Amino acid sequence: MRNVALLLFLGLIVALPAHAQTPPDTQPGLLGRIPQTIMRPWEHDLIVSVGFGGEILGSSVSEGFDFAVYNETASVQTSQRYGGAFLFGVGAGWRVWRNALIGGTFTRVSGDARSAVTAVVPHPVDFGRTRTTAGSSDSLQHQESAFHLSAGWMVPVRDDIDIGLSAGPSFYFVSHEFVGALTPDNLDENDPPDFETVSIRSLQPREESDWTVGYHVGLDGTYRLPWSLPGFTELGANGFVRWATASVTLDAVSGPRKVRAGGVQGGLGIRMTFDDLGFPRIPLPW
Repeated sequence: MRNVALLLFLGLIVALPAHAQTPPDTQPGLLGRIPQTIMRPWEHDLIVSVGFGGEILGSSVSEGFDFAVYNETASVQTSQRYGGAFLFGVGAGWRVWRNALIGGTFTRVSGDARSAVTAVVPHPVDFGRTRTTAGSSDSLQHQESAFHLSAGWMVPVRDDIDIGLSAGPSFYFVSHEFVGALTPDNLDENDPPDFETVSIRSLQPREESDWTVGYHVGLDGTYRLPWSLPGFTELGANGFVRWATASVTLDAVSGPRKVRAGGVQGGLGIRMTFDDLGFPRIPLPW
């Protein structure tokens, strides 16, 4: 995925013409234009972005466990699919040297953990006889709060278009609702007095959460709007694509289970830039 992001980054740079063109007879070739464009100065002090979007490429987690009913043992298999959720993000970046920035973005992803359950339940009267039932629920939740610490490089491919590439560690707080332990109170016995079938009345959530660390790589582009709000040097329409990944081990009913976080994230937003703030620069020797 990082290679794909880099190719897109270079493709956008080449496709969009630079503001200052050289004469046709002296214009450099493709490979010559890339370093010229990458090193073109980007001189803002601070950027602040707010965006909305979604996360795709969901993940799944499954488990099996037993519980006691009618002095026998019932068995349960669960499977959950989560992802494809709504995303909100806000971030900022500070230029520390030439076109290089350091910054961070907070993102929040929340969506359903779509759950399917299959249970093999003993008969209430005939010892050793079982019935099989299945159920599903969209009421369980999966949530991710993350802070993406980034180092980035901004490229002003035109006076009104900037491209940025960033990467760094991602710090996640993941909250996930597993299917909780079933009990006889969660079951409905049907067709008395033979009780040929049984159904699952409800699924109880088991919420677990923890911190974990992953990483991300991102690509974004900003088009400068012809007007701005008071106090901002520029106001731009921003689009972004980010691939972030992490995993955390949480305690389900049957024991520890690995829950993955992140995915391919994308969206649109607004970016504000600030100039002449007097921020210090890193005194690098080159």
